[in-house]
Amino acid sequence: MTNFDGFFDAGYDYNNTSSNSGIFFKLQDGANTVRILKPTDGSSACAAGFCWWLDTDDGKRPCRGTDAPNPLPENIALSTQYGNKPEIKAVWICAVINRATGRLQLWEISQSTIKDAIVATAQAVGNPCNYDIVVTRTKKSGKVSYTVTPTTPASLSAADQTLVSGYAIQPGKMFSGGKGLENISDSEAAAVPTPPDNIEALLRKALVDDEMTPERVAQLEEWALGYLTQFDAIAGAGNGGDLIASILNPYKVEAPAASVPLPVAPAAPTKALVGAGAAVDDIPF
Repeated sequence: MTNFDGFFDAGYDYNNTSSNSGIFFKLQDGANTVRILKPTDGSSACAAGFCWWLDTDDGKRPCRGTDAPNPLPENIALSTQYGNKPEIKAVWICAVINRATGRLQLWEISQSTIKDAIVATAQAVGNPCNYDIVVTRTKKSGKVSYTVTPTTPASLSAADQTLVSGYAIQPGKMFSGGKGLENISDSEAAAVPTPPDNIEALLRKALVDDEMTPERVAQLEEWALGYLTQFDAIAGAGNGGDLIASILNPYKVEAPAASVPLPVAPAAPTKALVGAGAAVDDIPF
């Protein structure tokens, strides 16, 4: 198939890949508008690979690679939704501007309907980096469907260019243990996004999500630990990890979220990393 002017790696065959799920940028019910960004290292905007989960002493942790694991790791996590078999998902990862929040995020795509729609859009309009796309999520009778609609092609605005300046955009590095988004600004103060004042409230609000799973809890824990400095400030020096654990531990069970008592959720969604080495605005709301 064509690579749509560099959107895919040369030779990548979309039709040979299966799919499911996703992380980082989380689609909300209704319309979600994003702009897929061109990488700064000249690589393809849409990096393709696989994601699976490992059981560790600290809970479930995501693992990614350009190829599916073979042989399977001894500690690969099993999914009750897949009949106690490993859940290995074929995914795409793109860097995007989330128009709802005005932030840079990574979008991991595994839903086949979204992949099909993006390919169809690229065939009709051209490289999806050249226009915003609107992904509409509809949930009816317990079933979720997606549609993808392109907007009029347009260059990045001056504000967009300011937003992405200073960042290394390289989503393909997510499959080799690197950072898909990395702030390379000379200014230490600008090296990470400004942290939200209500970071504890954001974590608690995420836990009210109606799609809580052990993987989701592990994802949120990974996010929260990126803000350990801020949680330390709330709980007292050195106690931020305990605060995070007290919020998340009630959800570390293999059961539907509806059977777990939910904590009271203060206001406000969204995310920005501020821990050591953090550089991605990727809370999965």
